[in-house]
Amino acid sequence: MERRDFLRKTSLAAILAMSPFRLEASDFNILNEVSREELASLREVLEVDESEIQTDENTGAVHLNADRWPAIIYNFSLNPENIGIKGELTSTGSAFVLNDQGFFLTADHAYEEGKIMLVYDPIKGYALPARPLVHSTKDDIFLGKIDLPPHFSTPTTRISSSNNPPLEMVYFPSYTDRLRIKSTFADLIQNGNIRYNEDSQLSFSQTELLVRNGENGLGAKIEIGRVIDVTLGNGRKLCAEGQSAFIAGVIQGNSGSPVFDFRNNLAGILTTRDEISVVRGDLPAGQEVKLGIYTGSGRIREIIESYIKACE
Repeated sequence: MERRDFLRKTSLAAILAMSPFRLEASDFNILNEVSREELASLREVLEVDESEIQTDENTGAVHLNADRWPAIIYNFSLNPENIGIKGELTSTGSAFVLNDQGFFLTADHAYEEGKIMLVYDPIKGYALPARPLVHSTKDDIFLGKIDLPPHFSTPTTRISSSNNPPLEMVYFPSYTDRLRIKSTFADLIQNGNIRYNEDSQLSFSQTELLVRNGENGLGAKIEIGRVIDVTLGNGRKLCAEGQSAFIAGVIQGNSGSPVFDFRNNLAGILTTRDEISVVRGDLPAGQEVKLGIYTGSGRIREIIESYIKACE
């Protein structure tokens, strides 16, 4: 182990020992560090926003932010000795870019070690290679970064300070056209330039932006669901500590998508879906229900806060 790695791991262990967090050093792994200037922008997502829920004066309907769509994760392999091979797609997922510095969150299982991760925004049209920063297999959370060009303005999204969303409701933006999502990868690679620099680092650039929006989109959809407490037939809680479930028809491939509360703060990151028969809890016993399960904001904040302290 190099001295720098040893000092970083030792420092991280000391931070965790002194902190009130429940995380252990073995709960997550730091893959890359960022500068102090970049850390300052990451801190902004942790600033608490307890603003009032915005509603329509006439109808009382809640105003949701319809502009916060996820990005698409493309993991692919490439042979550096034969750059003519454009890339073989191995998996897809979703992610959410937190600010204009390019920090993003996704599910840890959407990250494939040894593969190239491309973050594609179908609304703005850019596709950028990702740098992994920290991930937790236990909590299924991954924090990464893309080098976002300055002209792609991305408002900072705050991460909720509470695991209990107001009104016990959340909303979930996603894409439903899985075939078109996969075909879009081929279009990106076909019209992109892939190079390796002297340090064998991947560089990907686009000849033009590729927008997939509106009628030409990927089946964008927003679902609203109630957060519920579910107990399985064996008496075990459906959700592990730090997780929550909400009623929604989540489809395959949306792992890593953001879940928002009605203040438009990030309530969590979607990690899995399930369909169960309720025994007891907030719903009538025996009712069949489709659920989305997400790692809540509390766990995400702990991981980000510990990462920031370890990089300082």
